[in-house]
Amino acid sequence: MEIGFKEVLLGIVILLVVTFYSLKAKYMVSEKVAAKNFETFLEANYGDLLTYTDLRRFFNTGNMNPNCFRVSVYQKKEPRVELFIKFDAKTIATQTDIVPDYPDGLTFHARYLDRIKLVEIHDVISAKMKPLGIALLWDYDEVFFNLEERFSEAEVLEKLDYFLSLLKAEDSEFLGYYHELPLVITYPYKNAIPLVRELVQEDGIWSFKTLKLYRGAVHFEKEREELTNALQNYLEKSYPTQQLYNHFDTYVNPHDFSKLLYIEFTEAKKTKKETEEQQLGRWVSPVTGYTLMYWNLHKGSVKQVSFVATDNTIAMEDVLAKEIPRFLALA
Repeated sequence: MEIGFKEVLLGIVILLVVTFYSLKAKYMVSEKVAAKNFETFLEANYGDLLTYTDLRRFFNTGNMNPNCFRVSVYQKKEPRVELFIKFDAKTIATQTDIVPDYPDGLTFHARYLDRIKLVEIHDVISAKMKPLGIALLWDYDEVFFNLEERFSEAEVLEKLDYFLSLLKAEDSEFLGYYHELPLVITYPYKNAIPLVRELVQEDGIWSFKTLKLYRGAVHFEKEREELTNALQNYLEKSYPTQQLYNHFDTYVNPHDFSKLLYIEFTEAKKTKKETEEQQLGRWVSPVTGYTLMYWNLHKGSVKQVSFVATDNTIAMEDVLAKEIPRFLALA
């Protein structure tokens, strides 16, 4: 009887499966054993100071180690002292430290000490902001600038400047914010829309960018839906061949946080043929211009809305540079 290609392929698959499970039984440490070994490491080197969560296998083509695991380690008394690390479950129980993930990197213990120092710096800056009515919440890639009272726009900007001076006094690379740091401004009253003022570092100098709506806010999409509905109604009435392109940006007047400039690009409504071509992966020139709206955030009302036709190479940065001065002049 001749053995066909399908039979050969099936045999190879079965052999691979058998080999995999044989190797797994012989060489791969279970998650339960990995957890036990890691607990032994923590207890031997840190007593009762540290604990962990989210332990899972981290085997991939990059490390090629079936016993590599990742885990989040944190201090019991201060959970903000937290590190994400990888370790070899076969050797971790007898180790006194964990080697760096890359050349010239820091060991686990060195990173742990740095994290303690970092949290202490956060606390010092937070303590200096607290008497000003600002409660800071430090996240990995942004800082929440929580206003505990109602402040005027000028007062908020003054407190942001003071925070910037405190940040400049520290080593920004040690803080982990290398090029940008969004400051999310939140309010103590209901239905207030958070704003964000991004800090950027250029040539080693930190400076503020413009105020915008915070896209990570719980009600951001609901707020944006109101804006886009108003814009789409305007287009259907005045420019029926146009529709929104889903590329947008915002700008908030720094002297009056209730006044918003909202810009969203437009595209021409596609014919059936153009839609089919796009579905086939053929490029169809999208951008035809942009809509802009002056919106009152407190009242939820439109002050002005318009459409500007452009070529399709326009960039949002260029649009904002052109429209912000006009907006401030009329706002």
